[in-house]
Amino acid sequence: MSTVPTTETKTYHGSCHCGAFKFAVTVPEELKKASTCTCSICSKKATLWTSYLTLTPEEGTQESSLRTYTFNDKKAQHKFCPTCATSLVCEIPAYNMQVINVRTFSDLDFRKLEIGSYDGAALPPAYVPPKYTGPEVVPGEGEKLYTGSCHCGALTLALRSKPLPDVAVKECNCTICTKDSYILAYPNKDQVSLAVSSDHPDGLKEYMFGPHTLAHQFCGICGVPIAIRVVGPPKAAIDGMSEAGKAIVEKKLQIRPINLHVLDGVEWDSLKITRDFD
Repeated sequence: MSTVPTTETKTYHGSCHCGAFKFAVTVPEELKKASTCTCSICSKKATLWTSYLTLTPEEGTQESSLRTYTFNDKKAQHKFCPTCATSLVCEIPAYNMQVINVRTFSDLDFRKLEIGSYDGAALPPAYVPPKYTGPEVVPGEGEKLYTGSCHCGALTLALRSKPLPDVAVKECNCTICTKDSYILAYPNKDQVSLAVSSDHPDGLKEYMFGPHTLAHQFCGICGVPIAIRVVGPPKAAIDGMSEAGKAIVEKKLQIRPINLHVLDGVEWDSLKITRDFD
């Protein structure tokens, strides 16, 4: 007697960082590939996409838990968590297309996937980066001026720094850096100017978790992670530290980590990126 062959499927689970939206996605077989996109929004968010349609919400819904950002012809709906900024889904209803950010999967090591690339930047119209709108920043001797922004332009920033290939750059494998795709440089606060557009005074959002010593800053309109504000431990905790401990905290409080994905003109091919997972 013949038997009917069965098709084995694989289910992955994922979420934004804060857990407001959790989901499962079932695929015909184990995922082995994902794709970057070179378009303006995907470059700033450094998303890694897979194009399977069977996403099942397990906590929250896309309509109630996620914020949608559109631009240009508004065909693509980029959905992110308005609390923690994690980019989860992009939908193009006109083409019955949905892609999911594999960085959000909890039971998949996306670094082991074969990564392809889609040249979304080649599609018209060409993206014009928003101009920095804050106070003038003058680079010192040996420094270079970098400017950048979120995607919609509600947040713009300027950084005066040694050329980025000459400074410490890190890709961390902690949960927030993984899900929100940070690659960070660590300038001092006085090297950075972050400007909030007068058209969107509420555009700057912050997300804190755990001991609440770091505030992850992002645009509440387009969901692009921008920078980190170092809050540090509570004063009572600092008061109980040794002088050496207080000095370490004070040094960290002077740092203003910047997500390099939002800067224009970064010398990516020349950066010396330290990776925790290497």
